[in-house]
Amino acid sequence: MKRIIAIDLDGTSLSDGQTIAQETLNGLQAAKLQGHEIVIATGRPLSAMHQFAKQIEPTAIVTSNGAVVMHYDEANFTVIHQCNLDGGKVKATLNLFEKDIATIWLEAHDQTLITSLHPNLQIMFETHRPPGFEYTLKTLDQHDFSMAQVCLVLLNDGIDAEIKRQSIQKNLGDEYVVHAFDHEGVGFLEIASANVSKATGLEILNRTYGWTFEQMIAFGDQYNDFEMLQAVGHGVAMCNAPEFIQAIADDVTMDSNISGGVGTYLYQYLKL
Repeated sequence: MKRIIAIDLDGTSLSDGQTIAQETLNGLQAAKLQGHEIVIATGRPLSAMHQFAKQIEPTAIVTSNGAVVMHYDEANFTVIHQCNLDGGKVKATLNLFEKDIATIWLEAHDQTLITSLHPNLQIMFETHRPPGFEYTLKTLDQHDFSMAQVCLVLLNDGIDAEIKRQSIQKNLGDEYVVHAFDHEGVGFLEIASANVSKATGLEILNRTYGWTFEQMIAFGDQYNDFEMLQAVGHGVAMCNAPEFIQAIADDVTMDSNISGGVGTYLYQYLKL
């Protein structure tokens, strides 16, 4: 059976913020030579992952946790589907909590807009963005939330992220989902449309290319991979994933992302 291999990036295919593990890259290339197809499914926006697309050369890409779905061909990105935020509602809600917020960060397909370059954000950009990465500084009032697919919020020091997540979620209602997560010691809130996930992005690709979930193998390691790992025919959690992700997967890799666990698994599972 021809397989569609959907891979997450951070914590899955990347050995660090800027490098694809060599064994993983080798495994993906070997799979393509056997006629299988690759999909990158990431929480990153296009601006933070296009360098990896050029290395992997997938058939398609799901970015911003499913909010943007693209066809990829020889370094060209063609948008198939895009789901933007309701700008007015998100902005009004964040205005209520402005005193607790250090920085607001909007991802709008191929643009990054921030209210201020907080030191923690600067470190993240330096370690997880390609050379020449650009962003635009704007105040909260100047931000056009309706052009964005994802909103990230960096809270002030001392603010309990989970309590604040619950408060913002209550104000936004069921139309949105708010996640609290920690990235290398820095706490963020992520606001996205509730009906969007990597799984919905893959479903759009199924309709576009005539694929099925049964054909799909997916690799992931975090909360934003949950729906994808459950939807596909064979969901694989990384051995470095938290227990709740490993528990819902069909299998778990022997090797971590640092050791190229995706590639090692593909060589064995697909008999490459």
